[in-house]
Amino acid sequence: MNHDLAAELHRRAEQDRTARRRMLETGSGRDLVRIDADNTAWLQQAIVTHGWLGITLVGEQGADKA
Repeated sequence: MNHDLAAELHRRAEQDRTARRRMLETGSGRDLVRIDADNTAWLQQAIVTHGWLGITLVGEQGADKA
């Protein structure tokens, strides 16, 4: 299992969740759009580098976040 990759997935998922809450509270999705674009680009590159981020690679929680 790649613990660093799993930790990065967790960090990005938490950042996304925080931005979604902020959007609901403020009505502004500016941060969410930026974070979503960054996460999408990162995930695409991670898949190119490692293949699909499945349970064997990043654990069950990491795969769920991917």
